[in-house]
Amino acid sequence: MGSHAIYKTIDEHTQNAFKAHKLWTMTESTITQYSSSVNEAIYISASVWEDPIGSNASGLSKRSLFSTVYKMYYMYPTSPFDALGGNAQFQDRDISHRAVVVEIDNNYIGERIKPGSITITDNAVDIVIKDDGFGNLINVTDTTAYAPSSSLVGFWNFNDGFITSGNLVSSYESRNHILAEPNVHLYDVRYQSSIVGSKVTFNGTSGSYGIIKNYRPINFRTDEDFAVSLWVWIPNSQSMTPVPDNSILEKWDCVGGYPFVVRLFNQTWTTGSQAGHIYCATWDTSRDVTLVSSNALNDDAPHHIVYQRKGTLYELYVDGVINGSATANYIGQSHNDSDLYVACRGWRYDPYTAYNFKGSIDELRIYSGSLSSTRISALYSNPPGTNIVGNVFYSHGVLVLTDLSGSRSNLMLAGSEFVMTYKSTVTITEHNVLATVVPSEFNMTFNPSAAKVYDVDDMTYRNLVTGSDWSPYITTIGLYDDHLNLLMVAKLAKPFKKPTDIPITFAIKWDSQ
Repeated sequence: MGSHAIYKTIDEHTQNAFKAHKLWTMTESTITQYSSSVNEAIYISASVWEDPIGSNASGLSKRSLFSTVYKMYYMYPTSPFDALGGNAQFQDRDISHRAVVVEIDNNYIGERIKPGSITITDNAVDIVIKDDGFGNLINVTDTTAYAPSSSLVGFWNFNDGFITSGNLVSSYESRNHILAEPNVHLYDVRYQSSIVGSKVTFNGTSGSYGIIKNYRPINFRTDEDFAVSLWVWIPNSQSMTPVPDNSILEKWDCVGGYPFVVRLFNQTWTTGSQAGHIYCATWDTSRDVTLVSSNALNDDAPHHIVYQRKGTLYELYVDGVINGSATANYIGQSHNDSDLYVACRGWRYDPYTAYNFKGSIDELRIYSGSLSSTRISALYSNPPGTNIVGNVFYSHGVLVLTDLSGSRSNLMLAGSEFVMTYKSTVTITEHNVLATVVPSEFNMTFNPSAAKVYDVDDMTYRNLVTGSDWSPYITTIGLYDDHLNLLMVAKLAKPFKKPTDIPITFAIKWDSQ
C-alpha cells in the first residue's frame, strides 16, 4: 500500500539574477518642454529644457544652467565619467554656450538606461542621434562632414579646464571623450581661448606636460593603420634647448621603438633651414621613417597636423594639405609599453621629463585607421571634427545635448518632430524549485471517476485507488505556503506518467522583479 501524502516539503530553492531590457518610445507630444526654470524639469516623467545663448528674462542664464548640470552630472558622476575635483569653473566642458537637457523619470529608466540603446530621430531636419555605449551621443547622419567616429579611439578636446585672469592649473585631468579612460593628466599648464572651446598651453619647462596612460587601442603594431590629428600653436622660440628638438606628442619613453611621434626642430637646429619645422616619425630601433613639414610653423598661429599610416605609406598633412609621404614596408615592430606624453618626452627609469615643448595643443584625436584626404580637409576646416553632440548619464536617465550648431540648433525642441527610443534595464530574479517524487509517493487519486473501481482479484470495489501498481499521470503542480495557501500553479505541457520504480524530479521556475 502506498503513501496517502498529497503535500511535499520543498527544501531546495535557488535564485539566479539576470538583466532584462524594456523598449520605450517617447515623442515630442509625450515630452514636456521647459524654458524658464531648471528645477521644473526635475522629477517630471520626461522633459526637455533649454538654455538660450546669453541670458534673458524668459530663459535660463548660461551660468545657472551650466552650474546645475555640471554639479549634478559632471562634477561627481558615475561611469563613464570621472570626477574632476574642485578646480572646474563655469567655462568647463562644451556646455558653456547652449544645451538641451532631457530628464527621464526613474519609472522609465529602471535601474539605468541600457548603454548603446538610445536612438533619437529628428524628422524635421533628418538627423539621427545614437549613443555609443560609452556615454557619448553621436550624430550618425552628418557622416560626410566629419572624420569617422567608428575608428576614433581617443579624443581629448581640453575643454575641461577653466579660464580666469591667471588661468594657471598646477594639476588637472582632461577627459577622453571616446572611452571611459584613460584621461590626460596635466601639470603646470594654462587654459586659454581657442578656435573651439579652450586649448592647453605649456610653458616649456620640465614640470609642464601631460601624460596619457598606455592602452592597447593607441599602441599600434607595424601592420596596423592609424592617424594622429591635433592642433598646435608654436611660438618663435623654445625654452628648453639642450637638444635641438622638442616633443609635441611622444608615444615613447626612450625604450624600444615607437609607433608615432610629433616633434619640433627648435631655434638651435643647424641642419639646413628646418628650424621651426615639425617632423613626425616611426622607428623600430634600427630603421625609421621621418616626414618633415614643408614650412616653418613657429608663427604662434594655429596649425592642424595629421600623421598617419595607410598600408605601407606614411603621410604628413599640415593645414589640410599633404606635406610629405614615404613608403616604408621595411619598418619592423614599433609598438611599446610607453605612456603617451604630451609636450614632453618621458624617461622610463628617471622621474622627470625632457625635451619639453613650449606652446599650445588642442583637439587631440587618435584613430585606429587612416583618414582620406577629404576627411583630413574636413577636420582642418571644421575644427570640432567629430559627430559627438552630447553625453548621456545612464544611471540618472539624463541626456545633455551640448552641440546645437547648424542643423542641430533645434534638436529635441518644440516643433522638431523627434522620436526617442531607448531600453531600460531591470534585474529579473529567476527562482528555481526542485521537487523530487519517490516511487512510494502520490500513488493515488481522488478523481471521482475512479472512486469505485472493480477489483477482479478480490471481486470488490475500492473507495480510493492506491498502491504501487497505480501509475497516475501528473498534469499540474501547485506551490503552497506553510499555511497551505496556494501561491502559484505550474502546468505541464502535456500529461506526464509517473514511473513506479524510479524517483522523478520536477524543476519549477518562475521570474520576479
